[in-house]
Amino acid sequence: MNIPGLELSDIQIKKLDEEDNMVDFAIKCKITNNSDEDDNLEIMIQGLDEDGFEVYMIDFYEKIPIGESKVFTTRETYVKSKIFNSIASWQLE
Repeated sequence: MNIPGLELSDIQIKKLDEEDNMVDFAIKCKITNNSDEDDNLEIMIQGLDEDGFEVYMIDFYEKIPIGESKVFTTRETYVKSKIFNSIASWQLE
């Protein structure tokens, strides 16, 4: 569960490879910490379809000092093409 006060912005997606109905992609985004916590924050980013249902989740831990922002990037592999193509938006859980 994400901590209240975290903000997600500047989301960029780059498809790296697609083969046998599987996609490898990278996501790059900025997380701003306006909470009162900064130690090993659990960041959970939901990929939502056009109806607002979660179809994909990215989960990682990171330290972000209070009142600061960090740019993150991660690579996701072996995601079904159908799921990847159904993602219409991203948000913090």
